[in-house]
Amino acid sequence: MNGLHDVGGMHGLGRLVPDTGDEAVFGSRSQARVFALTIAAGALGRWSLDASRHARERLGAVDQLRLGYFERWLAGLTLQLRESGVVTADELASGNADGPAPEEVVARRLTAERAGRAVERGRRSDLEAASAPRFTPGQRVRVRPHATPGQTRAVRYAQGRFGEVRVHHGCHVFPDRNARGERVGEHLYGVAFDARELWGGSATGHTVHVDLWEPYLEEAP
Repeated sequence: MNGLHDVGGMHGLGRLVPDTGDEAVFGSRSQARVFALTIAAGALGRWSLDASRHARERLGAVDQLRLGYFERWLAGLTLQLRESGVVTADELASGNADGPAPEEVVARRLTAERAGRAVERGRRSDLEAASAPRFTPGQRVRVRPHATPGQTRAVRYAQGRFGEVRVHHGCHVFPDRNARGERVGEHLYGVAFDARELWGGSATGHTVHVDLWEPYLEEAP
């Protein structure tokens, strides 16, 4: 979806400062706790990573502006826990469970011994392709304008712009449908854009590379 969560390339937000690797992973203990809660709740198997992203995107413009990064993570997780029926609004308000957890929740709890492996291992995203790739390296393409209320990884600053396919990454889980619980694959491409195509004539001397799934692309006229 196009919203305030997708502000890449917009003017007025200041320079990007690359991470030097010297900073702590978390700025506070509360941030680490939110990360741990998100991983532990994800282990319940009620939603996918793309659904988690989309939950944060659905928070609305006001919350996108007033909440910090990990505060948005917590708000998105709270939304998913309520929508999936794992907790109720009353339980969240009181901080206490109304009763014992269901057996299926207890069976999938993430123990401390498994937590580290779960974070490091992740889950493979490559899938068997149902069809041949539509585009080939060297081909000029256009990113479709992507006005969708659902999850999408088609960044707003590239929508409607022209680029060149540089590499075909194979077939991978398509986020737009995975967020709705449909684990299907689509061909994924690395597309190169001249910075001037994205941001105008003053953005010279740079090439921007974006990974984009096949449904996001169309042949350039």
